[in-house]
Amino acid sequence: MVRGRSINLALSVRGREALRRVGLEDVVVATGIPMYARMIHDLDGTRRPIPYGKPDQVRNGCIVIFI
Repeated sequence: MVRGRSINLALSVRGREALRRVGLEDVVVATGIPMYARMIHDLDGTRRPIPYGKPDQVRNGCIVIFI
């Protein structure tokens, strides 16, 4: 293992359902960070978020970070 590096995984609604069925959803989601948008990196260096869903919706996915 190399310190200071991580693997970021996006967990979908379908993935959460599979984890729920085997009793692991709460364990995995507790270590994750909510994901509300994806970040687009333009060629000129600017960044802009593109939200998942509408502003009043709650995204059921998360980013799970393993260090």
